[in-house]
Amino acid sequence: MSQPQGGYGRAPDTPVSRFQIEQFLRALSAISKRHNNIHKLFFTILKKVNKLLPLSTAVLVSFSHKDNSLRVIDIKKPGYTGESLSLILPDKQSLLHSIFRKKEIFTENDPLKFDGNFLEKKLLFDNETKAVAVCPIWTNSHVSGLICFTSTIPQGFDMLERGILGAIANQFAPIMDNNVKEI
Repeated sequence: MSQPQGGYGRAPDTPVSRFQIEQFLRALSAISKRHNNIHKLFFTILKKVNKLLPLSTAVLVSFSHKDNSLRVIDIKKPGYTGESLSLILPDKQSLLHSIFRKKEIFTENDPLKFDGNFLEKKLLFDNETKAVAVCPIWTNSHVSGLICFTSTIPQGFDMLERGILGAIANQFAPIMDNNVKEI
């Protein structure tokens, strides 16, 4: 069987079982306890997520307390990996800023309907993108960042419960503030 494009996990038409989800959540918890570096945690978690749902792109965004901006700090795309970045996302026509302010998980199954600005579209999408999910990362009582995923699987994130997406984002909470204060 050939591997699904954009990931190395299960076949795209295979449903995710409750058992697989429970195993996945236990593995996430163990991973987050082992890592105290936000960047290593990001790339390690991506490997696990990719086994559950093939991803094409993942972006980790942090809120900067210095200038109240959102900054891309890590990115994984086909053929490109960026670690420890500090790319400021413009607020103008920004869907990511809007999601950050609304503090809610966002999913979209039609990339043409993605209402972000030019930079956000360039960061997240390629010609094969079929679905996007953006999850707020909660630290204590505030949102400290976002984790963004895209997949080449149509309605890919509909296969996952929103609780799963939130659980992925929550793995970053314990170390997000500690690791990005310099940004």
